[in-house]
Amino acid sequence: MLTSPRPGVSELPRPWVMLQQQIPATAREPEHTHLDLCYLLEADDPVAPLAQDTEVSAAQWWDRAAIDRKADVADEVRSFARTHLTWLQAITLLDVAG
Repeated sequence: MLTSPRPGVSELPRPWVMLQQQIPATAREPEHTHLDLCYLLEADDPVAPLAQDTEVSAAQWWDRAAIDRKADVADEVRSFARTHLTWLQAITLLDVAG
């Protein structure tokens, strides 16, 4: 978290990317805009962290293989994950080589 000059207020880091999608109306919901706030994180520990269910809804940790395996992932999110995990891997390799 970033600090703020106002007590009790913190500035959060920006998402890596925001994906916007227009969701058509269904029998249960009107048409609406859906926003995915995507953060790119890499954990050093091979065991996936657990989200606190009382604070987070639908958070998921994916390894590289899970991106292609998950059927309920929107194509835009899958494309984002593939592209940016490849980018992150390239940067990590440059770091190690440099």
